[in-house]
Amino acid sequence: MLIVFLGYTWCLRKQLPLIWLSVLASLIFVRFTLFIQHPVPERIDAKVKVVNIETLSFQDRLTIRHEGGLYHVRRPHGAHALGDALFLRGQTRLYRRQTVPFGFDAHTFHLAKGVRGRMVIDEVTHVTTGFSLWQPRQTWIERFDDLASKDYLQAFIFGERAFDHEQQAVFRATGVLYLFSVSGLHLYVLMGIVRRMLFVLDVPTHLQTIIMLLFFGVCLYLQAFSIAVVRLFLKFVFDGLNRRFEWGYVRLDGLFVVFYVMLLVNIAWLFHLGFLLSFLILLALTLTESSYEHHEGYMKGLRIVIIVQLTALPFFLRVAPLSWVLMPVFIWWLTRPLFLGALIVGVMPAFDQPYHRLTVLFETFIQALEQRHVVFELPALPLVLMITYGVMLAFLLMSERPLVFIRRLALLAGVFVLALVYHLHPHDVKVYVLDVGQGDSIVIQSRTCNVVIDAYVGVVSFLNNHGIHRLDYLVLTHSHMDHIREADDVLGRIRTDRLVLSPYDDYPVSHVHVTRPAAGTLLHCHPFVFHVLGPLQDYGSPNNNSLVLQVNLSGTIFMFTGDMEMEAEHDLVDHYGIRLKSDVLKVGHHGSRTSTTSRFLEHVDPTVAVISLGFENRHRFPHDCVMARLAGHGALIYRTDTMGTVLFSRLKKREKWVLYLPFDA
Repeated sequence: MLIVFLGYTWCLRKQLPLIWLSVLASLIFVRFTLFIQHPVPERIDAKVKVVNIETLSFQDRLTIRHEGGLYHVRRPHGAHALGDALFLRGQTRLYRRQTVPFGFDAHTFHLAKGVRGRMVIDEVTHVTTGFSLWQPRQTWIERFDDLASKDYLQAFIFGERAFDHEQQAVFRATGVLYLFSVSGLHLYVLMGIVRRMLFVLDVPTHLQTIIMLLFFGVCLYLQAFSIAVVRLFLKFVFDGLNRRFEWGYVRLDGLFVVFYVMLLVNIAWLFHLGFLLSFLILLALTLTESSYEHHEGYMKGLRIVIIVQLTALPFFLRVAPLSWVLMPVFIWWLTRPLFLGALIVGVMPAFDQPYHRLTVLFETFIQALEQRHVVFELPALPLVLMITYGVMLAFLLMSERPLVFIRRLALLAGVFVLALVYHLHPHDVKVYVLDVGQGDSIVIQSRTCNVVIDAYVGVVSFLNNHGIHRLDYLVLTHSHMDHIREADDVLGRIRTDRLVLSPYDDYPVSHVHVTRPAAGTLLHCHPFVFHVLGPLQDYGSPNNNSLVLQVNLSGTIFMFTGDMEMEAEHDLVDHYGIRLKSDVLKVGHHGSRTSTTSRFLEHVDPTVAVISLGFENRHRFPHDCVMARLAGHGALIYRTDTMGTVLFSRLKKREKWVLYLPFDA
């Protein structure tokens, strides 16, 4: 779709013959088709070469090349080096696609780097220690390991993602992370400095070209042919050829040429969000150049920042006004003192400590801002609304007079907000059993009631992406980590009216308003009422002490059982009998044989059973006997390990189930 849009825009400019545009589009289509249809073998029993090594917390992740495809292999730290030839025997596994609405898509993320899957190794034999073109670069990176400022050196000089999770969270919250990733601003500044020096020194034009090509060659190698450097290099080449042969193309034409050439060079970049986003931003800046080109200094920078932030808004989903105002200052700090200082330390490590103090000062300022600024979180947008936003933004940015701009802004903001509200609340109720691996995270969403039952991982991002900023209840069925790992984050970042805990369990989380309901308690959440069925007593076991809830959601009765096991199940049967009847059962303990007994199923008699569990988990859940019991009672079984997130929705009297499959059907 993006290629068609850009091609159509280019045709409108009538700067390139249609035949050449057709040839380019055809070549890209062929490259894309061959890339997508490249076969992934079920097994690899062959000699392979190590082409990249990433150091993770407990292992190294090797990237190996086999028959034109790249695959990941996990090995002990330091077991192999770049260029090594290995003989591997093992099975291949595809990375999972996006299985949580608006969540992480591991398949696309790794495919953007050309990686088609991972390997489960049966046997590894070291064949030879070979040479890799990237070994000198890796050696230079390792030279900085003992420096206090190594994170910044690796980020600026080598384009590595060296910042820890805490640093990344702070930089992301203030919008600075993009400047470290794909913007290439610091390299653009360095290129300007080099060109100015050549001009001042009155270097002949042909020699300037040679020096700049050598400069780009060094940058391409050090940054491992990163998107930002390749883009700048191709732009430099196109501009030079345009001047040399007097083609008469303008900046917009150059942008499209670079876009197409980059896809021809590496079609995998079509799956890279940073690649697409950088070109969208450059396109917006090019089309709106008249709005900032006559300004200087801070005001010019501020106008550019506003255009960039509005363009990136559907992707970042955050509006931080103070960060927008201060972003021109951030850019100056990053591209001048911090970047140039990194270059100095890279050549002369003796300056590490002064430079480290400079980075600490910068981080202190960023952290202080992050703690004080106001951030407006926006929900993730479906494709239709993203396209609508793009059209509206283009219409807005084409305003030539301030008064017209304000009128269009008010009109379009109103239309967009109405469309967004309609999208967020079209159903009476939705129940998401999230695919979070070996744990439980369940979200119940309606117009007037939002409840989370257990919070293993992925809950905060899901709530933010769906515009849920307030919870009526956070229910933690019991205290095991696979049910409460993200509970503190939920309580800290999402306004929660009440925390609901089992009366017979100890939790490492707390809240101002805590409820420990006994069996028989009713939890009201208009228009729904949650019936607390258990635990009926203290069993001395967190699993059996799990809260058990039953709720009628617009005509469909759900039962949530935590990790309840046989003893507690039988007590519920004895106490409630036929009152346990439910349409949907969230199967207890991830499908373990210790739960979901035949006697319990006879009284619950579910039409649908949902199991939350991890793919190929070490416990080998769900156990065959549990699957047989459920099948014997005629229950339709949904499971998150092979089917992804399970969504139930009801609109008026219409019920629908949706699965977010992790692999191609």
